[in-house]
Amino acid sequence: MIMNNCCSSLNHKVRQTNQFHLVLDLWFIKNLKRSSIFRGQDCGSLHYYLDTTMPTTNAWLKLRKAWNQYKHRFIPWIAINLKNTQTPTNSTAKSFLIDNGPHITHVSKREERIISDKDLRNFLCRILPHFHHPGQINNINTEEIYETNKAAMRKFLGYSVVTRPSNISGIGVFVEFGTIKAGSIIGLYPGTIYQPHEPVLLQSIANQYIFRCSDKLLIDGNSRGISRTIFQSCSARDQFSYDLPSSDMSWLTPHPINPLSVGQYVNNRGKETKNNVVYQECYLDFPTARDSSEETKLPAPIWKFLPNVWSNPLNNSYGLKIVPLVAIRKISEGEEIISSYLTLIH
Repeated sequence: MIMNNCCSSLNHKVRQTNQFHLVLDLWFIKNLKRSSIFRGQDCGSLHYYLDTTMPTTNAWLKLRKAWNQYKHRFIPWIAINLKNTQTPTNSTAKSFLIDNGPHITHVSKREERIISDKDLRNFLCRILPHFHHPGQINNINTEEIYETNKAAMRKFLGYSVVTRPSNISGIGVFVEFGTIKAGSIIGLYPGTIYQPHEPVLLQSIANQYIFRCSDKLLIDGNSRGISRTIFQSCSARDQFSYDLPSSDMSWLTPHPINPLSVGQYVNNRGKETKNNVVYQECYLDFPTARDSSEETKLPAPIWKFLPNVWSNPLNNSYGLKIVPLVAIRKISEGEEIISSYLTLIH
């Protein structure tokens, strides 16, 4: 979703990519004219076929839909479209909480943050102790616990969110109850965290839930296939004790024990819609960490609600990367939560 600043060579890459697409188009037209459909016919027939027949075929529509869902994670497409992207700057960061302010999509720098690491810790310490947790969730139906914790969320936060079919694409996240104020945390992005040098090729195949942070860390928010197995293995590995998990595996189910663990289902904004939340990157320290600030150290009993884990246990010494979604304006009940995938980070 996120790409580091590489504008120095962007123009050259764009020219190369445009030339590549031009060659593909010419090859496609040349070979299509040789087919039985267009033998002896002029180019007008070709354009008529492309404009009428192709867009109406089921295969073409499925391919087009799949591309629209995936393109925001395809690096060449991101590079071409950087020129159409607004980026966060120090001068515009102060306007985050203004409803009619500039469109800003991501927060990473300390001076651009809406909330601090301390604010995130305080928020989690305020709400998570009110959630119920069974200890071990293996072979447990979490639906009843999910509903109980959503009720606690409504009571102590004044709002709750839920996943359901979206008018934008697939599953989306909606405000189920209450009104969310600007600056409020509405969700967390779950998944296994990878360093840039760690292998993610197999996990990335047909996976539209990989989130790339500004420091190039990757968060795999896919709840199926090999991604699911890896998260379960890493979560079981890093338990504080047998009955005290250090992360929450229930986000892999349709009913997460922590109702905030739905960030991977937040849809991308469209041309006529603006995002109402931004991704913000924070770090929290494990309770056993040395030389860490008490402002970012989270008590051990709360970790069992967090939906993230390092793929490599040696990285636990750095603390845990958490990506909350923060509202940038008032979001009313029934409204869909919308983010922006295409972002340039300075």
